[in-house]
Amino acid sequence: MMTRFVWIAAAACMIVAAGMFSLTGCGGDPPEPELLITNESFSIDMATERQYAVKATGTVRNVGDVDVRDLVITGGCPSCSPTYRHGQWYLSEREKADEEMAVIRYLGAGEQADFEVMGVAYFPTGGGEGPDEMPDEMEVYIMSYEVSN
Repeated sequence: MMTRFVWIAAAACMIVAAGMFSLTGCGGDPPEPELLITNESFSIDMATERQYAVKATGTVRNVGDVDVRDLVITGGCPSCSPTYRHGQWYLSEREKADEEMAVIRYLGAGEQADFEVMGVAYFPTGGGEGPDEMPDEMEVYIMSYEVSN
């Protein structure tokens, strides 16, 4: 009788263990996407009558094995002042506006998508001359994404 109980208990433990294994997978970390930004370029556009803005364009490539969704790309200017002054490149530290971000709703593994981000940096003229050159340092980066199931 005791042998039968041991076999039933062992079988129950194996069923529970198999169930836990199937729920948690192999126990390793879930795969992370590998996203690359390529072909980035910057240009100066007139944003308003009294202000110029740097626009960034490029391509984002998903070179990993995982699909992503709601991928948000934006830009920044580490060499720009955080203070608004006429005749000087600046980038405020406020939350990004819609046109300052590119949102790619879905990017499958092995796919790529082009993007455009306005407002990497701003140059207010106050009615004076526009900028002679681009800011020294600019960047485009991935702000956020979600792994697609």
